[in-house]
Amino acid sequence: MKIPEFIKHILVLHLAVFLSSACATIQLGPSLGPLEETVLDGEGPGKILLVDIQGIINNQKDHTFTGATTALGMVEGIREIIAKADKDEDIKALLIKINSPGGTVTAS
Repeated sequence: MKIPEFIKHILVLHLAVFLSSACATIQLGPSLGPLEETVLDGEGPGKILLVDIQGIINNQKDHTFTGATTALGMVEGIREIIAKADKDEDIKALLIKINSPGGTVTAS
């Protein structure tokens, strides 16, 4: 029995889709990116750094469904923000805004 030509094309197409899906990656969350400065208001020679902390204070990293890290832990992220701010000589003050019900003992 000979397999019709169009059936062969359909089988090859299905095989190609099946094999390529094993190679595809799906980002199921935000990706880690560099810290960026955002000017909220005002002009002048000095800057005030506003660090906005929201949610439960812990040091757990956020992961995607596949296990890739999408965000640093809160403590690690704040440490990185302050380290970057320490290198900026224009920052004259640090303002921390916290909206949190609390957190773990070691992170808080």
